[in-house]
Amino acid sequence: MKDARILVVDDEPEVLDLLRSVLEDQGYEVLTTGSAIEAESLIASPAVDLALIDVGIHGLRLGRSAMSAGKPFILMSGMPVVIEMGEIGAVLRKPLDLDEVGRIIERTLERRREATAGTRLSSVGVA
Repeated sequence: MKDARILVVDDEPEVLDLLRSVLEDQGYEVLTTGSAIEAESLIASPAVDLALIDVGIHGLRLGRSAMSAGKPFILMSGMPVVIEMGEIGAVLRKPLDLDEVGRIIERTLERRREATAGTRLSSVGVA
């Protein structure tokens, strides 16, 4: 199993089920919710390493929550989206290309690992 827990937030149960299945097959631990309130709580907890958030379910607010919590996040949308929120993992367009979802999640998590490792090294005077 990959060492990452992914939260998927979407108001469509079919999307939640599909992404849970695909991501679990790729070795991730997956949490899902259709509730923005529950998502906000999970994002703030140590139980989540990355959030995959549908823009239509308060995605921008949840993205800001993820940024505040220092968590990487990826937004999904069925419509073209322009976002000015600082650095985000990506914006995926629905219908989702499942191969692309996996690649972008891995790339986003890798950037976080690198940033975290760099921070640890500089805090002990190695970097």
